[in-house]
Amino acid sequence: MLVGAKHLEDKLSVIAKNSSPNASPVQLSVVSCQLSVVIYDQSPMTNDQ
Repeated sequence: MLVGAKHLEDKLSVIAKNSSPNASPVQLSVVSCQLSVVIYDQSPMTNDQ
């Protein structure tokens, strides 16, 4: 999980650097949502017993 999250953080940094200073909050929200979903999907399921 940590490796995937770190990779996405790096990707997010690149996107932030390459986008204009006026990047819309919507774009940032979408990327953040994708990041959260991937991290959640990679988390171990604690309810699966």
